This record gives sequence, structure tokens and C-alpha cells, in this order.
Amino acid sequence: MRIRDKITIPFFFLAFAGIAVTALLSVNLISAVLEQRFERQLLVASDLLSRGNFARNASVLEQVKSIIDADVLTFEDGESAASTLEPSAESEWVALVTQLLRSEPAAAAPDPGLRFFEHRSLPYTLAFRPLPDGSDAVLVVMKETSDVARARRAITKPIVVIGIVLAVSISLISHLLTRSITSPLQKLARASKKLAGGDWDAMVEIE
Repeated sequence: MRIRDKITIPFFFLAFAGIAVTALLSVNLISAVLEQRFERQLLVASDLLSRGNFARNASVLEQVKSIIDADVLTFEDGESAASTLEPSAESEWVALVTQLLRSEPAAAAPDPGLRFFEHRSLPYTLAFRPLPDGSDAVLVVMKETSDVARARRAITKPIVVIGIVLAVSISLISHLLTRSITSPLQKLARASKKLAGGDWDAMVEIE
């Protein structure tokens, strides 16, 4: 392996690894910020609806849905009290949410007001709030979050492309710089071999 390659190849892999790690960290950081903002939005909406006694007002729930693009369901004793869901889906979601609360107690959840689960191969994030009116009613704001995954992919693509372009550019620049350093050394080495072979007329041009 030539000297130029011995210098260029490790430098290329080091630069590529650095860019890849930076790109990965950037994607994860941006995704985390988006997810935290989205989860915060659901928690704030559920808190305001439960505190403002709007949980059983279907028209208010519809307005909230139009703003945050998330369905709202208030249920008690296994029955829907108000929701933005289609009537045919209300009983199904009441059963799903009730089962989810029983299987994942609040004490075991990272955030007592949030749950994450998959329904019909789609990811959902749910924000829960018990109503402070002395009843057993619970309000839940739910959103299907596949759009968050799409946003993450949309963010990842340009970062990966930029990373590849930077890696190739750094590799090309390092190759040219290394070549400018090693070429004179290679000329000197060739001249030395000629001298060693008895060619006393071998010369190295000084640049």
C-alpha cells in the first residue's frame, strides 16, 4: 500500500465516522424535540379540558380537535360521555382505553398522564386526565402518530445526503493534500533506487 493510501484511508474513515455520529445525534435531537413538543401539547389540552369542565361538551371537544388534530374521548363506567370519534368507534375505544389503563397503572408509566400503544398497526399517543368533579370519569386526548415517524424520515434524508456529500468532499480534499505531500517523497524514493542501482545521473527536481 502506498504512503498516500495509508494516510488517506484512515482519515476518510475517521471523517466518515465523525459525520455519521453527528448526523445521528442531530436526527435524534430534532426528533426528541418534536416528540416532546407534541406530547406537551396533548398534556396541556387534556389538562385544560378537564379543569375547565369542558370534558362533556361535544362542541368544545370538536373545536379542540380542529386545533390540535387529535381526538378527544370522555368516558365513565365503560360508556362514552362525549367524544370527537365516530359513533361506531366510541365503544371500541372505550374498551381499549379501559384495558390500557388497567394493564399499565399510572405508577408504572414514565409520565402518569401519557400512554403509548399500537392499534391496527398504527402508533398512538394518549394523554389521560381524571375529571376533578368527584366522578370516575376520565378524559383522554389521543393522536395517531405515524406522521411523527414520517417527519423524522423527512428530516433524516437531507441530513444523510449532506453527511455523504461532506464525507466525499473531505475524502477528496484529503487525497489531494496527501498527494501534494507524498509525491515529492515518492520522487525522492525512486531517485534513491536509481542511485543505489548505479545510475549516478538520477536527479530530483526541486519544486
